[in-house]
Amino acid sequence: MIKLNLFGRGLKLQIAIMVGCQMAFILFGYDQGVFGGIVTNEDWLNTFGHPGSGLEGIIVSIYNLGAFSGCILTFIWGEKLGRRLCMWLAMGWIVSFVQLWEGEKGVQALTVL
Repeated sequence: MIKLNLFGRGLKLQIAIMVGCQMAFILFGYDQGVFGGIVTNEDWLNTFGHPGSGLEGIIVSIYNLGAFSGCILTFIWGEKLGRRLCMWLAMGWIVSFVQLWEGEKGVQALTVL
């Protein structure tokens, strides 16, 4: 097996880590901005029965917890299963739970699933 040492040590490695962390925070902010636009959408509000700020926070937290869980599972199993199989499993997981959720529109379905 070939061992890649792309960034070496010292300053190069520190810069690579810094850039990676900055990109993660940029993408996290972008996701939050997109979700912020979704929760103000009239269709979304009608679907969830115009939730109060507390319930809306719980809904957004469940969404973020699901994304975080997916990241952790990919971190644990991704190397063993490979990129393509992980992508197929993720797509199958998403499709199956979206179908379950679509049959049960509402907050209860989101919090249980």
